[in-house]
Amino acid sequence: MRLFMDLHIGGARHALLISDHVIRYARLNGRSANQVVRVEERYLPRGVFSQGEVKEVDTLLTVLQECVEAWKLKGRKVFFSIPDSLSIVRKHTVPLTVDDDDIRGHLYMQLGDQLHLPMEHPVFDWHEISRTEEEREILLFAAPENAVTTLARLLREVRVKPAAADLSPLALYRLYNERNSGELEQEKLILQLAPTYVHASIFSDDLPLIMRTILLDLPEDKWTYPSESGGENDLAWGGTDEEIKRSWRYVIDELGKLLNYYQYTYQQDGEPVSQIVLGGDHPYIKEFRKELKEQLNLPCALFAESDWESKQNQPITTKDYAAIGLALKKEV
Repeated sequence: MRLFMDLHIGGARHALLISDHVIRYARLNGRSANQVVRVEERYLPRGVFSQGEVKEVDTLLTVLQECVEAWKLKGRKVFFSIPDSLSIVRKHTVPLTVDDDDIRGHLYMQLGDQLHLPMEHPVFDWHEISRTEEEREILLFAAPENAVTTLARLLREVRVKPAAADLSPLALYRLYNERNSGELEQEKLILQLAPTYVHASIFSDDLPLIMRTILLDLPEDKWTYPSESGGENDLAWGGTDEEIKRSWRYVIDELGKLLNYYQYTYQQDGEPVSQIVLGGDHPYIKEFRKELKEQLNLPCALFAESDWESKQNQPITTKDYAAIGLALKKEV
Protein backbone atom coordinates (compact mmCIF):
# COMPACT_ATOMS: atom_id res chain seq x y z
CA MET A 1 0.00 0.00 0.00
CA ARG A 2 1.22 3.48 -0.77
CA LEU A 3 1.61 5.92 2.12
CA PHE A 4 0.35 9.03 0.35
CA MET A 5 -2.61 8.04 -1.81
CA ASP A 6 -3.50 10.41 -4.63
CA LEU A 7 -6.88 11.09 -6.13
CA HIS A 8 -8.14 14.00 -8.21
CA ILE A 9 -10.35 16.25 -6.13
CA GLY A 10 -12.34 19.18 -7.48
CA GLY A 11 -14.52 21.76 -5.75
CA ALA A 12 -14.70 21.69 -1.95
CA ARG A 13 -11.79 20.10 -0.13
CA HIS A 14 -12.25 18.36 3.22
CA ALA A 15 -9.58 17.37 5.75
CA LEU A 16 -9.66 15.44 9.03
CA LEU A 17 -6.64 15.70 11.27
CA ILE A 18 -6.79 13.03 13.98
CA SER A 19 -4.47 13.34 16.99
CA ASP A 20 -4.36 11.76 20.43
CA HIS A 21 -6.88 14.11 22.01
CA VAL A 22 -8.88 15.75 19.23
CA ILE A 23 -10.24 15.49 15.68
CA ARG A 24 -10.00 18.71 13.70
CA TYR A 25 -11.84 19.41 10.47
CA ALA A 26 -11.25 22.00 7.76
CA ARG A 27 -13.27 22.70 4.62
CA LEU A 28 -11.93 24.83 1.78
CA ASN A 29 -13.73 25.88 -1.37
CA GLY A 30 -10.58 25.68 -3.46
CA ARG A 31 -6.82 25.34 -3.25
CA SER A 32 -6.07 28.52 -1.31
CA ALA A 33 -5.98 29.15 2.42
CA ASN A 34 -8.06 32.26 1.73
CA GLN A 35 -10.94 29.94 0.84
CA VAL A 36 -11.47 28.38 4.26
CA VAL A 37 -15.21 27.86 4.68
CA ARG A 38 -15.37 26.03 7.99
CA VAL A 39 -13.21 24.74 10.84
CA GLU A 40 -14.48 22.41 13.55
CA GLU A 41 -13.14 20.21 16.33
CA ARG A 42 -14.25 17.27 18.44
CA TYR A 43 -12.30 16.21 21.51
CA LEU A 44 -11.80 12.50 22.02
CA PRO A 45 -12.45 10.58 25.25
CA ARG A 46 -9.20 9.75 27.00
CA GLY A 47 -7.49 6.58 25.87
CA VAL A 48 -9.32 6.18 22.57
CA PHE A 49 -6.33 7.26 20.48
CA SER A 50 -2.94 7.13 22.19
CA GLN A 51 0.52 7.83 20.73
CA GLY A 52 -0.83 7.32 17.23
CA GLU A 53 -2.58 4.01 17.84
CA VAL A 54 -6.32 3.32 17.99
CA LYS A 55 -6.94 1.76 21.40
CA GLU A 56 -10.76 1.71 21.36
CA VAL A 57 -12.00 1.09 17.83
CA ASP A 58 -15.74 1.10 18.60
CA THR A 59 -15.55 4.40 20.49
CA LEU A 60 -13.54 6.09 17.75
CA LEU A 61 -15.97 4.75 15.17
CA THR A 62 -18.89 6.26 17.10
CA VAL A 63 -17.16 9.64 17.40
CA LEU A 64 -16.28 9.62 13.69
CA GLN A 65 -19.89 8.83 12.78
CA GLU A 66 -21.12 11.77 14.84
CA CYS A 67 -18.53 14.05 13.21
CA VAL A 68 -19.53 12.90 9.73
CA GLU A 69 -23.17 13.69 10.46
CA ALA A 70 -22.47 17.04 12.13
CA TRP A 71 -20.08 18.21 9.44
CA LYS A 72 -22.04 16.67 6.53
CA LEU A 73 -19.17 14.53 5.26
CA LYS A 74 -21.10 11.47 4.11
CA GLY A 75 -19.92 10.48 0.64
CA ARG A 76 -17.21 13.17 0.60
CA LYS A 77 -13.60 12.65 -0.41
CA VAL A 78 -11.47 13.50 2.60
CA PHE A 79 -7.77 14.01 3.23
CA PHE A 80 -6.70 12.44 6.52
CA SER A 81 -3.61 12.55 8.69
CA ILE A 82 -1.19 9.76 9.54
CA PRO A 83 -0.06 9.58 13.20
CA ASP A 84 3.14 11.63 13.48
CA SER A 85 4.56 9.62 16.36
CA LEU A 86 4.55 6.43 14.25
CA SER A 87 6.01 7.93 11.08
CA ILE A 88 9.67 8.25 10.13
CA VAL A 89 11.70 9.98 7.43
CA ARG A 90 15.25 9.26 6.29
CA LYS A 91 17.56 9.51 3.30
CA HIS A 92 18.22 6.41 1.22
CA THR A 93 19.88 5.57 -2.09
CA VAL A 94 18.38 3.52 -4.92
CA PRO A 95 20.17 2.34 -8.09
CA LEU A 96 19.26 4.43 -11.11
CA THR A 97 18.40 1.22 -12.95
CA VAL A 98 15.27 0.90 -10.75
CA ASP A 99 12.30 2.56 -12.49
CA ASP A 100 10.01 4.93 -10.59
CA ASP A 101 7.16 2.41 -10.59
CA ASP A 102 9.44 -0.25 -9.11
CA ILE A 103 11.00 1.75 -6.29
CA ARG A 104 8.48 0.68 -3.62
CA GLY A 105 9.00 -2.96 -4.51
CA HIS A 106 12.75 -2.42 -4.37
CA LEU A 107 12.46 -0.86 -0.91
CA TYR A 108 10.44 -3.83 0.36
CA MET A 109 13.13 -6.17 -0.96
CA GLN A 110 15.78 -4.23 1.00
CA LEU A 111 13.92 -4.38 4.32
CA GLY A 112 16.03 -6.01 7.02
CA ASP A 113 19.12 -5.90 4.81
CA GLN A 114 20.19 -2.52 3.47
CA LEU A 115 17.08 -0.83 4.88
CA HIS A 116 16.33 -1.07 8.60
CA LEU A 117 13.11 0.44 9.94
CA PRO A 118 11.60 0.29 13.44
CA MET A 119 8.42 -1.35 12.16
CA GLU A 120 7.59 -4.77 10.71
CA HIS A 121 5.09 -3.90 7.98
CA PRO A 122 5.67 -0.39 6.66
CA VAL A 123 4.01 1.54 3.88
CA PHE A 124 6.23 3.87 1.87
CA ASP A 125 6.37 7.06 -0.07
CA TRP A 126 9.45 8.79 -1.43
CA HIS A 127 10.75 12.00 -2.96
CA GLU A 128 13.85 12.23 -5.13
CA ILE A 129 16.49 14.62 -3.78
CA SER A 130 19.33 14.15 -6.27
CA ARG A 131 20.90 11.62 -8.65
CA THR A 132 24.24 10.61 -10.10
CA GLU A 133 25.02 8.42 -13.10
CA GLU A 134 24.60 5.31 -10.93
CA GLU A 135 22.03 6.06 -8.22
CA ARG A 136 19.43 8.43 -6.94
CA GLU A 137 19.12 9.79 -3.42
CA ILE A 138 15.59 9.77 -2.09
CA LEU A 139 13.81 11.00 1.00
CA LEU A 140 11.90 8.01 2.31
CA PHE A 141 8.68 8.31 4.33
CA ALA A 142 7.41 5.26 6.20
CA ALA A 143 4.56 4.45 8.56
CA PRO A 144 3.12 1.21 9.99
CA GLU A 145 0.70 -0.28 7.50
CA ASN A 146 -1.79 -1.19 10.21
CA ALA A 147 -2.02 2.41 11.48
CA VAL A 148 -2.79 3.77 8.01
CA THR A 149 -5.18 1.03 6.92
CA THR A 150 -7.09 1.13 10.23
CA LEU A 151 -7.87 4.84 9.87
CA ALA A 152 -8.78 4.43 6.20
CA ARG A 153 -11.07 1.50 7.04
CA LEU A 154 -12.83 3.41 9.84
CA LEU A 155 -13.43 6.35 7.51
CA ARG A 156 -14.95 4.05 4.92
CA GLU A 157 -17.19 2.51 7.59
CA VAL A 158 -18.68 5.92 8.34
CA ARG A 159 -19.28 6.48 4.60
CA VAL A 160 -16.35 8.80 3.97
CA LYS A 161 -14.02 8.33 1.00
CA PRO A 162 -10.33 8.50 2.03
CA ALA A 163 -8.74 10.52 -0.76
CA ALA A 164 -5.17 11.03 0.44
CA ALA A 165 -3.09 10.44 3.54
CA ASP A 166 -0.50 12.95 4.71
CA LEU A 167 1.68 13.90 7.68
CA SER A 168 0.74 16.90 9.79
CA PRO A 169 4.25 18.49 9.62
CA LEU A 170 3.99 18.51 5.82
CA ALA A 171 0.50 19.96 6.07
CA LEU A 172 1.62 22.67 8.47
CA TYR A 173 4.65 23.55 6.37
CA ARG A 174 2.44 23.73 3.28
CA LEU A 175 0.32 26.39 4.97
CA TYR A 176 3.37 28.28 6.24
CA ASN A 177 4.74 28.51 2.73
CA GLU A 178 1.49 29.89 1.38
CA ARG A 179 0.97 32.45 4.13
CA ASN A 180 4.63 33.47 4.47
CA SER A 181 6.01 33.02 0.97
CA GLY A 182 9.67 33.92 0.88
CA GLU A 183 9.81 35.00 4.54
CA LEU A 184 11.01 31.77 6.16
CA GLU A 185 14.66 30.85 6.46
CA GLN A 186 15.97 27.91 4.45
CA GLU A 187 16.80 25.78 7.49
CA LYS A 188 13.95 25.78 10.01
CA LEU A 189 12.67 23.79 12.94
CA ILE A 190 8.88 23.43 12.95
CA LEU A 191 7.36 22.52 16.31
CA GLN A 192 3.82 21.41 17.06
CA LEU A 193 3.09 21.73 20.77
CA ALA A 194 0.25 19.51 22.04
CA PRO A 195 -0.85 18.81 25.64
CA THR A 196 1.18 15.60 25.95
CA TYR A 197 3.90 15.83 23.28
CA VAL A 198 5.96 18.05 21.01
CA HIS A 199 6.47 17.05 17.40
CA ALA A 200 9.65 18.42 15.87
CA SER A 201 10.45 18.60 12.14
CA ILE A 202 13.58 20.10 10.61
CA PHE A 203 13.07 21.36 7.06
CA SER A 204 15.78 22.17 4.56
CA ASP A 205 14.92 23.50 1.11
CA ASP A 206 11.27 22.54 1.68
CA LEU A 207 12.11 18.94 2.63
CA PRO A 208 11.58 17.46 6.12
CA LEU A 209 14.92 15.75 6.79
CA ILE A 210 14.19 14.93 10.45
CA MET A 211 10.94 14.24 12.30
CA ARG A 212 10.65 13.29 15.95
CA THR A 213 7.93 13.17 18.63
CA ILE A 214 9.02 14.04 22.17
CA LEU A 215 6.60 13.12 24.96
CA LEU A 216 5.90 15.63 27.72
CA ASP A 217 6.24 14.23 31.23
CA LEU A 218 2.80 15.37 32.39
CA PRO A 219 -0.11 13.41 33.90
CA GLU A 220 -2.83 13.40 31.26
CA ASP A 221 -5.62 13.31 33.85
CA LYS A 222 -4.72 16.85 34.94
CA TRP A 223 -5.86 18.20 31.58
CA THR A 224 -9.48 19.27 31.21
CA TYR A 225 -10.88 19.12 27.70
CA PRO A 226 -13.72 21.28 26.40
CA SER A 227 -17.19 19.76 26.21
CA GLU A 228 -18.17 17.90 23.07
CA SER A 229 -20.04 20.96 21.85
CA GLY A 230 -16.88 23.05 22.12
CA GLY A 231 -16.67 26.33 23.97
CA GLU A 232 -14.78 29.59 24.24
CA ASN A 233 -11.86 27.95 26.04
CA ASP A 234 -9.76 25.13 24.72
CA LEU A 235 -7.61 23.00 26.98
CA ALA A 236 -7.18 23.75 30.68
CA TRP A 237 -4.33 22.58 32.88
CA GLY A 238 -5.23 21.54 36.43
CA GLY A 239 -1.70 21.15 37.73
CA THR A 240 0.98 23.66 38.67
CA ASP A 241 3.00 25.96 36.45
CA GLU A 242 6.15 24.31 37.79
CA GLU A 243 5.01 20.93 36.42
CA ILE A 244 4.56 22.52 33.00
CA LYS A 245 7.98 24.18 33.06
CA ARG A 246 9.67 21.03 34.32
CA SER A 247 8.28 19.06 31.37
CA TRP A 248 9.74 21.63 29.00
CA ARG A 249 13.27 21.31 30.34
CA TYR A 250 13.65 17.79 28.99
CA VAL A 251 12.03 18.72 25.67
CA ILE A 252 14.28 21.73 25.13
CA ASP A 253 17.35 19.66 26.03
CA GLU A 254 16.29 17.02 23.46
CA LEU A 255 15.69 19.73 20.84
CA GLY A 256 19.21 21.01 21.40
CA LYS A 257 20.56 17.50 20.79
CA LEU A 258 18.38 17.20 17.68
CA LEU A 259 19.77 20.46 16.27
CA ASN A 260 23.33 19.27 16.90
CA TYR A 261 22.59 15.93 15.24
CA TYR A 262 21.13 17.69 12.21
CA GLN A 263 24.16 19.95 11.89
CA TYR A 264 26.58 17.02 12.18
CA THR A 265 24.66 14.67 9.88
CA TYR A 266 23.29 16.94 7.16
CA GLN A 267 24.97 20.34 7.31
CA GLN A 268 28.62 19.94 8.29
CA ASP A 269 29.65 22.50 5.69
CA GLY A 270 26.29 24.24 5.38
CA GLU A 271 23.97 26.50 7.29
CA PRO A 272 22.60 25.46 10.70
CA VAL A 273 18.95 25.80 11.61
CA SER A 274 18.36 29.53 11.96
CA GLN A 275 14.66 29.76 12.76
CA ILE A 276 12.03 28.02 14.88
CA VAL A 277 8.36 28.17 13.93
CA LEU A 278 5.91 27.18 16.63
CA GLY A 279 2.27 26.06 16.42
CA GLY A 280 -0.20 23.82 18.20
CA ASP A 281 -2.98 23.96 20.79
CA HIS A 282 -1.06 23.91 24.09
CA PRO A 283 -2.50 26.73 26.28
CA TYR A 284 1.01 27.71 27.43
CA ILE A 285 2.41 27.98 23.93
CA LYS A 286 3.52 31.62 24.33
CA GLU A 287 5.42 30.79 27.52
CA PHE A 288 7.04 27.82 25.78
CA ARG A 289 8.14 30.11 22.97
CA LYS A 290 9.85 32.40 25.49
CA GLU A 291 11.70 29.46 27.05
CA LEU A 292 12.81 28.26 23.62
CA LYS A 293 14.25 31.63 22.65
CA GLU A 294 16.16 31.91 25.92
CA GLN A 295 17.52 28.36 26.03
CA LEU A 296 18.28 27.70 22.33
CA ASN A 297 19.17 31.29 21.42
CA LEU A 298 17.33 31.14 18.10
CA PRO A 299 14.59 33.32 16.63
CA CYS A 300 11.27 31.68 17.48
CA ALA A 301 8.11 32.74 15.67
CA LEU A 302 4.58 31.86 16.75
CA PHE A 303 2.67 31.40 13.51
CA ALA A 304 -0.65 33.08 14.24
CA GLU A 305 -2.92 35.58 12.54
CA SER A 306 -5.32 37.27 14.94
CA ASP A 307 -7.70 38.58 12.28
CA TRP A 308 -8.02 35.42 10.15
CA GLU A 309 -11.60 34.19 9.78
CA SER A 310 -13.43 31.57 7.75
CA LYS A 311 -16.08 32.42 5.18
CA GLN A 312 -18.59 31.74 7.97
CA ASN A 313 -16.85 34.33 10.17
CA GLN A 314 -15.33 31.73 12.48
CA PRO A 315 -12.03 32.78 14.09
CA ILE A 316 -9.16 30.67 12.74
CA THR A 317 -6.41 30.01 15.27
CA THR A 318 -3.08 28.19 15.23
CA LYS A 319 -4.73 24.95 16.39
CA ASP A 320 -6.61 24.83 13.05
CA TYR A 321 -3.58 25.39 10.82
CA ALA A 322 -2.46 21.79 10.31
CA ALA A 323 -5.96 20.73 9.23
CA ILE A 324 -6.11 23.63 6.78
CA GLY A 325 -2.70 22.72 5.40
CA LEU A 326 -3.91 19.13 5.03
CA ALA A 327 -6.82 20.36 2.89
CA LEU A 328 -4.30 22.23 0.71
CA LYS A 329 -2.59 18.99 -0.35
CA LYS A 330 -2.06 18.91 -4.08
CA GLU A 331 -2.73 15.91 -6.29
CA VAL A 332 0.06 14.31 -8.28
